[in-house]
Amino acid sequence: MSSLLLLRHAKSSWKDLNLKDFDRPLNSRGRNDAKKIGKRLLLLNLIPDIIISSSSLRTEETVNILKLVIGKDISTHFTSNLYHASHNIILQHFFDLYTLHNSVMIVGHNPGIQFLFENLSETNIQNYPTCSFSFFRYSQEKKFNLLNFESPKRILFD
Repeated sequence: MSSLLLLRHAKSSWKDLNLKDFDRPLNSRGRNDAKKIGKRLLLLNLIPDIIISSSSLRTEETVNILKLVIGKDISTHFTSNLYHASHNIILQHFFDLYTLHNSVMIVGHNPGIQFLFENLSETNIQNYPTCSFSFFRYSQEKKFNLLNFESPKRILFD
């Protein structure tokens, strides 16, 4: 049985309006939220075997903070293919890796992360907040079961 962790990048800065969207860094709230979620993942022992992330600056910074907090060298790959990717492309990354790894984390952007969450959980939500994560088990019956969904502001499961 494999697991999928979906993470939306932490809050980015709009301070410099001349930056391309791809090059926006995290703001201070984003850095703090990434630390908070890293601590939460560590507490819940939801440490992925591999991380696949968009290569935008804000997703790279989010991943690097998480790894620093977790304190484990997690195999990580950054790809522009996940920058504003559709939910189908995001899911394909999981299917490309799940037979090789027990736990896969994918870090990306809305609306793709939210659409994939809604599709897998069969739940409609108004917003998948920045730096929120969801945790799914992928069963031998090829079904995804939502086990956890948390944001820096709201712990939904404990």
